[in-house]
Amino acid sequence: MTLSHQPLVVYSRASLPESHHAGWLATYDPAAPDATGGPFPVTFVRSSMKAFQALPLLITGAAEAFDITDAELALICSSHNGQPFQTDVVQSLLDRAELPVSALQCGAHAPYREEDAKVLIARGEAPTALHNNCSAKHAGFLLLCKHQGWPVEDYLNPEHPAQQHIRRTIMGLTGQTAETFHVGIDGCSAPTFAFPLDRLAFLFSQLAKPSPGLCEKALTRLGRALAANPRYVAGDGRFDTDLMTAGPFIAKMGAEAVHAGVHIPTGRAWAVKIADGGRRAASITVAAWVQAQGWLDCETSLMETHRAGPLLNHAGLLVGESHYVGPTGPAGSAEGRG
Repeated sequence: MTLSHQPLVVYSRASLPESHHAGWLATYDPAAPDATGGPFPVTFVRSSMKAFQALPLLITGAAEAFDITDAELALICSSHNGQPFQTDVVQSLLDRAELPVSALQCGAHAPYREEDAKVLIARGEAPTALHNNCSAKHAGFLLLCKHQGWPVEDYLNPEHPAQQHIRRTIMGLTGQTAETFHVGIDGCSAPTFAFPLDRLAFLFSQLAKPSPGLCEKALTRLGRALAANPRYVAGDGRFDTDLMTAGPFIAKMGAEAVHAGVHIPTGRAWAVKIADGGRRAASITVAAWVQAQGWLDCETSLMETHRAGPLLNHAGLLVGESHYVGPTGPAGSAEGRG
């Protein structure tokens, strides 16, 4: 079933609308758990799921066995920049598993930041799998395999015991059945999942206020690790790191303009999907909605580059504006429905 979406962000030039992004904004409030404002589409949630793909490390005791710190756990949940402090952690995780970099099956790409890529070029070095934004997640998979005595050669196979464990864990948390839970392959070759968007908001709420009986101890540690290490969740100049530095949030972007997060003090969470995959609209939507809840100081300089506002060309001339036109109300209100 195709569910209608709504306009979220409009770009204008000379006061005329030039382009727009539509999509869905799902919210979850633990104080009003039935007021979801749905229904919402089944969505591939991509890298926004990384925290929950890491849960088996905690559930099985692998994190304790390998002395994984909170900062390292945050990086395992990340889509990182490939900055040196991040790639050093991935190397350390592999060393503990007694595995070479070649064990990572995520592929290689250049670091996201131009300055880090230039350093590699100056050294005459090519990027390795360590620089892949998903490398820490893959290192986590490998540590899980090592701890459980599972083979590492095919750790990305959807039928591998590690991936089956992850899938069962997430299906259990979201309450999904095979009819509403789908498996695809992500950009890093790992399995990725699709389910109703509002269930993603529910999952992120659990990182702040886990429900009794739902991996409560593991979710509590995971939420604490992420909240305390925003620089490890993404990196310098990235929306997730800036948002988590600006206020008490846990946030995670995914490919094709998926974003999810939670306001830690209240446990109120959101999940956004921009229909056309335009990531620029995802960050504007989240920043605007979070600010509308009164959780983000409008003067917070860290968030200036991520908000709707003036558009300047390369000469510094004001040429247009971006506008957030989506819902601003809380979960379950007429304004909060996507």
